[in-house]
Amino acid sequence: MIIPPDMETWYSRFLSGRGDVVDSLNSFLGEDSGARTRDGAWAAFILSRIYFVQGKLDLAQSYLRRSFRIFYSLKENEYPLGLWVNRALILKHRGEYSRASKLLRAVCRLSLRRRHVLSAAKASSNLASILARRGSLEESRAYLNLAENIYNALGREKENLSLTLTRSVLDIRRELLSKAKDNICEVLFQSEGPEFNRERLTAGFLLAEIFIRRDETAAALNILENIAEDIEGLEKFPSKKMIYYYLYSLLACRRGNDDKKNKYYEKGERLRKELGIARPGKWLPGSEKDLLPPAREKKRAVEEETIAERESLYICGNTMSRNGTAENEFITVNNRMKNLLERIKGVSGTPLPILLCGNTGTGKDLIAGMIHKWSGRSDKPFIPVNVTALAPSLFESSLFGHVKGAFTGAVKLNKGFVEASGDGTIFLDEIGELRADLQAKLLRYLDSGEYLVVGGSEVKRGTARIIAATNKDLESAIEKGTFRIDLYHRLNVFNFMIPSLKERKNDIKIMAEYFIRKACGEFNISRAGLTKNACDVLKRYSWPGNVRELQNEVLKALFNSRSGVIRASDFSARILTELVMPNKSEESSLDNRIAAMERREILKALREAGGNRSMAARILGLERTTLIYRIKRYGLN
Repeated sequence: MIIPPDMETWYSRFLSGRGDVVDSLNSFLGEDSGARTRDGAWAAFILSRIYFVQGKLDLAQSYLRRSFRIFYSLKENEYPLGLWVNRALILKHRGEYSRASKLLRAVCRLSLRRRHVLSAAKASSNLASILARRGSLEESRAYLNLAENIYNALGREKENLSLTLTRSVLDIRRELLSKAKDNICEVLFQSEGPEFNRERLTAGFLLAEIFIRRDETAAALNILENIAEDIEGLEKFPSKKMIYYYLYSLLACRRGNDDKKNKYYEKGERLRKELGIARPGKWLPGSEKDLLPPAREKKRAVEEETIAERESLYICGNTMSRNGTAENEFITVNNRMKNLLERIKGVSGTPLPILLCGNTGTGKDLIAGMIHKWSGRSDKPFIPVNVTALAPSLFESSLFGHVKGAFTGAVKLNKGFVEASGDGTIFLDEIGELRADLQAKLLRYLDSGEYLVVGGSEVKRGTARIIAATNKDLESAIEKGTFRIDLYHRLNVFNFMIPSLKERKNDIKIMAEYFIRKACGEFNISRAGLTKNACDVLKRYSWPGNVRELQNEVLKALFNSRSGVIRASDFSARILTELVMPNKSEESSLDNRIAAMERREILKALREAGGNRSMAARILGLERTTLIYRIKRYGLN
């Protein structure tokens, strides 16, 4: 007997947080707890499943029994086998692993005999999970393969996420930590949306376990801090919240913080007893031996995807040979970036200032060098000046020069950058950090080409072209009075915003491959490539350091790689940690961000009011009826 699609929809709505699912399902049961309808039986079944994934085992068992009673009263020839699967999972969470395994084996055999292949797949996947955690690795793998074959045949690929997590548990038990990290990363970048919140939390905990095994406690702690930000997920799934408390206690124990160890251990114990769940020994501070890092990871052959061959790399609309190693070229295949570079190239020949804006590491210095090359001044000097690297007292003399004796230490005449560059180009990086009095002197030069040497009285003229760059919002700085509006308008003749790396994700793979190829040539390393998983992880990361960070991460991964193929597990903990909370790296729509903020504020007010809705409404400044509507809208009951 297969679960009706409309009832399956209710479960999906619960996972995605859409509406008051529990109240709606209870309405099928009616006021009489002994309602005798098929819809009532299935509603009780779904409610049992909902309370199980929340970790509320007593409620899960209560509704499961009600579902059994209703199906029995209907005198059906066959009971839904899913009832027995739910029963087995409740036994598993209560620590009765032998009974749970025996029941799941029976369900699997009966399902195959009745040709209820979906029930067989669910029983097999859950049995594999129990066997993996109990050390029966080969048998677990066999049941996993059976479940995977069934799901693929039925076109239910989404179900494979839970199977992938179970495979990760298998790999962790076999000490194949790198392979486990790859599988976990696969789950993290495939589990987008609130309906996969539970899988993301599980993947995060497994990733934390791997870092604990490798004694990387700082990375594990970062993961837990990211998980803690998913307040709604932890509130919806209390059993996951319990694991969070235990893991935090374990890490505090590792770091010698007894106060936090005891505090979080007690929180975990209280929640566990409230839920009626068996003690998860491996997560407890007293059971660290299960999580100690292995002496060495087992060697294994790896045959994975290598870098795809390409005829050329696109550079500013032109091509460069695969063997090219030009240092000052901007590599991109992104149409937006190529169009921007063409626009910049079109104005490079003018003597007017150019202002480059964008985040740190986006390549503003490279673009400044390209402007110099395109401007027809390439045979003249190009002088890059980092404003923040020069002391304010030295900036004026560095830019315009000084005469002998102009200040203490000025023992000889010194030419400034303006005079030294002649008809060349001066690149002023971090222009937003320039002091106000120096801004006035730079403005004078931009307006008239005139300047005074420090300590001198003769007005000189310069012809050097100025390119400026900043990662600051200069308009905000003008409002605050830290940047001159007249200088801004003088620099802002041509203003180009360089997009960050996360805005041109199709460049990430090709740039990573370029950095790998270049490093292999420089350091005489055999050719290396990127797996598909590794590429997907790179594309999902937010890259706050942009291209500079990408280059550093790829180089570190290249030297971490042992097989000549860079996998996701070769990247640093920082990149893998962010996958646990993908919404931090992918900006959601404005409506979603507002809704998420509203939900957090409502949850916070409800906690402050101890669940009293009238008091929470007063805290939020809302009518009680409005608050109740929003509570139902966000499924916060």
